[in-house]
This record gives sequence, structure tokens and C-alpha cells, in this order.
Amino acid sequence: MTLIEIMVAFTLFAIMASGVAATLVQMRKEAESNISQATAQVIAQGIVEQLQFVPYNALCNASSVDLKLIGVSSGNLADIQTFTVTWASDATYTAIGEVSGGVTKGVVLDADYKSGSTTIRPKRYMKMNVNLQRSVDIVNGNASVILSYQWQLPDRNIGAPVFITKEIRVIRSQAPSY
Repeated sequence: MTLIEIMVAFTLFAIMASGVAATLVQMRKEAESNISQATAQVIAQGIVEQLQFVPYNALCNASSVDLKLIGVSSGNLADIQTFTVTWASDATYTAIGEVSGGVTKGVVLDADYKSGSTTIRPKRYMKMNVNLQRSVDIVNGNASVILSYQWQLPDRNIGAPVFITKEIRVIRSQAPSY
């Protein structure tokens, strides 16, 4: 092989390698976005499930509802935290997730990865907000609940944080369910 053939082969290899590397980076970003979306959907569905256990009269008359969410304690163990969400009449969102020092950090995606007392990889959080709205139909004996939730996409170095918003609508009957 001549030097020119080697240089052409190396150039073609570099072009192909850079294409593969760019594809791998994009796949990683998409995977992180998918994990965030799946986490947000599971948490939203968990909130809806918790609302199913709130007594009907409390659901219709209380000004707020207490919900539970898993966090991580200082000992790096699972910890159940309770947070209060006020029934909203507008698009006011409440931040949910692990609370530390009075500040809501977000939903825990990964716990600390430690070797002994040394933290190798710290916890990762995802910012998530919820908005609960209800309308009570006294005549028909049911309450309609709208859970709007938004989560922050992983940082892609594009400036301002990007939030995605979705909602779940459920109707809760006054008749008991078993």
C-alpha cells in the first residue's frame, strides 16, 4: 500500500468513527430522556393511586391532600417523605420530591454510589412539579380530578431548563369501590 492509500483509508475510517460516536451520544441522550419520562409517568400514576385511597368526603372538601413519595435518607436508605399538595384553581404547580433543608431538590433518580464513606457518584435528581385540580358534581355524586405534571428533561446544555407537561384525568365516584 502506498502512503496515499493509507491516508485515504484513515480519512474514511475517521469519518465513519465520528458518525458512530455521534450516534452513540444521541442514543445516550434519548435514553436519559426516556428514563425521565418513564419516571415521571410512574410517579404521576402513583399519585393517582394514592388519591383512590383518600376518602370521598375528604377528596371533595379538603383544601389539600397529603401524598407520599420515596426519597433517600442521610444513610443512603429508602425513605418515605410526605408532601402536601393544595388543590389548585389555576395552573399553579407544586414542586415535589426529596426535601432537604426546606428546599425541594426533585425526584431521586439515583442514590449515592459509595465505597465505604467515599461518595463515588452523588445522587441525581429530576425536577418535577404537579398541579391537582378537582371539580365536584354533587348531583351525580362524583368528583373529577385532573393531575397535570411536568418534569425537567436532562440538561443538554441548551440554555434554560426544558419542562414537558402531561396530564391524567380520573373520575372518582361517591360509591365505594372494592
